[in-house]
Amino acid sequence: MRHLTHSLPAKIAAVFLITAVLLLTLLAGAMAFAGVAFSLQAGTADIARRQVAESYLYRYGQQVAQDFSLGQDLASRYGQANYMITIRDTADQVIWSNYDESVPVLTAFTARQSVDPHPVTSSTAQGSETTWVAQAEYNITLYAKSDMNRQDAMGYLVSLVDTSMRQQAVFITLTVLGILLFLVLLVFLFCSVGRRKGHEGIVLNRADRIPFDLFSAFFLALAAIQGSAMSRFYYTGGFSDIVVILLLAILAIVDFLLLLWYVLSIAARIKAGTLLSNTIVFWLLRLAWRILCAIGRGIRQIPWVWKVLLVVGTVFLANVLTAVAERAPVSLLLGLLEAMVLGPLVLLVAHNQRKLKLSAERIASGELAGSVDTSRMLWDFKRFGASLNSIQGGLSRAVEARMKSERFKTELITNVSHDLKTPLTSIINYVGLIKQEELPSEKLQGYVDVLDRQSARLKKLTDDLVEASKASTGNLTVNPEPADIGVLLTQMAGEYAQRLEELQLELILSQPDEPVRVLADGRHLWRVFDNLMSNICKYAQPATCVYVNLETDAGEVRITFRNISRSPLNISSEELMERFVRGDSAR
Repeated sequence: MRHLTHSLPAKIAAVFLITAVLLLTLLAGAMAFAGVAFSLQAGTADIARRQVAESYLYRYGQQVAQDFSLGQDLASRYGQANYMITIRDTADQVIWSNYDESVPVLTAFTARQSVDPHPVTSSTAQGSETTWVAQAEYNITLYAKSDMNRQDAMGYLVSLVDTSMRQQAVFITLTVLGILLFLVLLVFLFCSVGRRKGHEGIVLNRADRIPFDLFSAFFLALAAIQGSAMSRFYYTGGFSDIVVILLLAILAIVDFLLLLWYVLSIAARIKAGTLLSNTIVFWLLRLAWRILCAIGRGIRQIPWVWKVLLVVGTVFLANVLTAVAERAPVSLLLGLLEAMVLGPLVLLVAHNQRKLKLSAERIASGELAGSVDTSRMLWDFKRFGASLNSIQGGLSRAVEARMKSERFKTELITNVSHDLKTPLTSIINYVGLIKQEELPSEKLQGYVDVLDRQSARLKKLTDDLVEASKASTGNLTVNPEPADIGVLLTQMAGEYAQRLEELQLELILSQPDEPVRVLADGRHLWRVFDNLMSNICKYAQPATCVYVNLETDAGEVRITFRNISRSPLNISSEELMERFVRGDSAR
């Protein structure tokens, strides 16, 4: 299907095919509708043929009377027609007739036709001679033949009526099949529009890049031009039925192709997401919005005092212009007095508000030095400034107390760690000396091994405590150096291979083939990896997989550790990420 939707010949063939299918479906539908309508109205094909023939005979009677009064040769003019003629005068005497009793007659129609006085020009030896024909009346009988040819509209339509009624089921079936095929081709065109061989995604052609409202205006203009032309064509007249039908068919094909072009262009624009964005109206609205946003940003950047001054000045200018327009000198004088009294007061209020705003922003940003100058403030502004100063003082004291507590805690951790290191070093050294001696029993040797292992673990915990204390106070030394993350992860996998095997955990390490280098402190990064793997070994469900993924994305490196917990995690992810929190609440 892809090679068809991206093929230009397939699209062109589909356009021609859908046009032909539409014409044939409309023709079959018209025949089916005519067959059903005549079946409901007439009942049988013979009755329907007679009704159609009678409607045409009524139209032909006036023309026959006109031609007879003008002296036309009726035998040559109507000799091959699908009807025979008998003309009688008012005394019911036959004046002219080509009626043949041996020819089967479908139906007959008799009507009295009146011809107005009119001139008749004839050629003589002396030249042309014009005579006037008086008003006359004729009784004209027209006999429609049973066997008609298709030389005139009556014969053609009678034949169509007969065919539509006799092949009614066939035309209904063809109409249904045509509708289905039309829908299939239309869906194919919708799927293929915007697709081009050798390109991924939607590719718009030049017409589809025209602004949509301008594109729609072009089609509306075409519709208006066509409507005007059709109106003139209708009132001009003088064309035969065959010519009119042919012109209407050609016009219908052109209209359908234009409509198909318009609909497919809409589909392509919807696929590309440019139906609304690629319009002149959208561009103008976006430009207006950008202008309004720029004006808004400019207004926001104006200092508060100048904003107030601008508003006050605008109001004062409006009052002055109103007073001048109304020729009210009293109102103008009152406006000037109002501006002189209230203007400075409003500016002073705006200045006080600006000072309070700047002070509040300074406190919110964490700058606790300095205070609000309330010496030149008025009323509630002065009290609010004093409240800000009180808040600033309280925050300063709270921060100082917190810093003091942190210092005490850090000093306590440092002192305790130092006090622990001294006896711990002695224990480790003496355990090492004991291990060098000949021990009398294996049981005693086991005790020494336990002492050695636990003392080493205690030393590591003490070092971690000191490092955590340094990290919390910002005193941790970091030496960034180029490091290969893949090498660190591979070393980590080798380090924990035996322990993972004992716990029945399978490590699945995924990393790119090429080296991934970052700027980091390898010692601290290794400690992070070590802590994560240690927690995985402690809390992972046995006989499960541990996934470690190394990914790169837009210059960033992402390392993901995933495992299945042995115990249900009944705490939130935020609580789990806090320090000294375990997944199992029982501990």
